[in-house]
Amino acid sequence: MTRFRRLCRFLHRDLGYLFFGVTIAYCVSGLALNHLRDWNPNYSITRREITVTVPPPDQPFKKADALSVLEQTDVRNKYLNHYSPAPGQLRIFFEGGTATVIRASGETVMEMTTRRPLLYTFNKLHYNPGRWWTWFADIFSGALLIIAITGLFLLRGRQSITRRGGVLVIIGIVIPTVLVLLNF
Repeated sequence: MTRFRRLCRFLHRDLGYLFFGVTIAYCVSGLALNHLRDWNPNYSITRREITVTVPPPDQPFKKADALSVLEQTDVRNKYLNHYSPAPGQLRIFFEGGTATVIRASGETVMEMTTRRPLLYTFNKLHYNPGRWWTWFADIFSGALLIIAITGLFLLRGRQSITRRGGVLVIIGIVIPTVLVLLNF
């Protein structure tokens, strides 16, 4: 049993060290993605209200007018397109955001979208960005399985799998099993 426990300790420790970074990335993105109803974990959206000068509603609105609106709002991002979603209202699209303009008053609501630097990348990994990542994630999944199983055999005595540890393992199996059964 000593050799087996030594092997467990070696695998548990070294795989834990090797996959530490990706474990943290998955934990952080998992928490962020669990709360999609509460916020957007990939992008930060800032909203700003400003009044601009626009052509009267009875005149056609052209690309040059849209560029003028963007210039008045200090947006240096690339103009993409514009359209009228409702009478007297304009929506201008630019890289990283939109401007909604009320033509009669010039009231404009700017919404700018920026990536959350670290979370965006972590979440992209969590969503599985490509074939190469699928292979890595499969290896990581196998390593987590080994880490979990070897962890069962690290301790001896009262804390071991045959005593207190065993009770905790059973609780850890029963809780998700009951939750799965309740959802069906």
